[in-house]
Amino acid sequence: MFILASSNEAFGRVYFEAMAAGLPVICAKDTGIDGYFKDETEVLAAYGTDVQDVKRKLEKLITSKELRETMGKTGKALVKDYTWTNIVKDYRSYYLKAVNKN
Repeated sequence: MFILASSNEAFGRVYFEAMAAGLPVICAKDTGIDGYFKDETEVLAAYGTDVQDVKRKLEKLITSKELRETMGKTGKALVKDYTWTNIVKDYRSYYLKAVNKN
């Protein structure tokens, strides 16, 4: 399991790295990352400033092996497009388009 429920983390690459490793993820709500993934199926999103909310999400993962395994497999499949190789290709494409316009 991977938990980063920081209310100050706008977009953490560590979430993607955890998912790539097949770990189920608990992320912070309303910080940006929760908009990339579906709550309750792809990640568990908790209000980082609410310790009880984080605790409930953690208990949910601890008590459900099926949920942990499903989220781990789903997350691993979802982040394949976010590898460094693909990101570099995207950036290169953006830069080439910008250069060619001028």
